This record gives sequence, C-alpha cells and structure tokens, in this order.
Amino acid sequence: RYLNELIRAYPENIEAYVAKDIDGEVLTGKLVIKYKDRYINWIGDMKTEDASLQDYIMWKFIEKAKSEGYTVFDFGGANTKRLCAFKAKFNPRLELYFSITRKNLLGRISEWMYNLVYR
Repeated sequence: RYLNELIRAYPENIEAYVAKDIDGEVLTGKLVIKYKDRYINWIGDMKTEDASLQDYIMWKFIEKAKSEGYTVFDFGGANTKRLCAFKAKFNPRLELYFSITRKNLLGRISEWMYNLVYR
C-alpha cells in the first residue's frame, strides 16, 4: 500500500515494472526513481541462477534511461562487495559517497552480524 501511495504521489519520479516469461509468470519486479539526471535502480531484482537474464534486464533499463536523456544510471547498493563484479560489467565511474551513523551497542553488534552473513 505504501509503495502504491508513493507512485501516485510522484508519478513523474517513480515507475514500477514487472518482467514476465512467455507464459505470463512473473519473473521479477522493479521500482525505479527518475530524479534530475539520474535513473536509479531502487527496489526489486530477481534472485536467479541465470545471471545472463539479470544482465539483460539491467541492460534494458540502461538503454531506457539513455533514450530518455538520463546521464547517470545508478545501480544502488553502494559499498556492497557482492555487487561490485556485476556493476563493473557496465563501464562504471567511481563516485564518492559518505555515510555517518551513530549506533549503540546493539546497533554495532547487529551491523557486525549482518556483515558476516551478507558481505
């Protein structure tokens, strides 16, 4: 419900997409944000063994962004090691980003455990 409200509130900036196979079965869904010169991969992406399918879908979004005049395609997921090899396939340019956080002990332990599992 929340995402539908966001899409209705910002129809020029948020778009929803669904990819289906030839039989109409949903493969994946994605929300993108279009803001200033950036086309941003926001929410979605399938988990699949077929890496070429994921590459193809992402390439189609890059082509769409370029055809609409966007100069930056942002994959999202900055500082996520497991995504670096995938992103490197698309002729990336490095950009600085900064993150400032304040955590209590529980927050530090949670982050440490997340990084053990997912990075």
